[in-house]
Amino acid sequence: MKKAFSLLELVLALALLSLMVSLLLPSLGHLHKQSRALQAREERDKKAVEMMERAMVHQEEAPEEGFSLRVSPYSQNLERVEVFYEDDKILEGLRPPRGFFSP
Repeated sequence: MKKAFSLLELVLALALLSLMVSLLLPSLGHLHKQSRALQAREERDKKAVEMMERAMVHQEEAPEEGFSLRVSPYSQNLERVEVFYEDDKILEGLRPPRGFFSP
């Protein structure tokens, strides 16, 4: 009695395996696309935080491409600082106005 696989069994196993791989590949590609989008969003948020930190110490510089920084009065002792990316608000914070104790 032989204990080996026949050629037909091997071909069917390969066909089943290739079918499973062909069904799985699109979902893996979608995961890769989501991963790249998440990395881009994290990079955008990192740049927005850096801009906000500079704005909090009154070092407004030319913003990076796509970003804008808006400073508006909030109350007598505070200013509102907002960071936008392509008209979407990313961050908002309050800071004291430039004065005797600020740099």
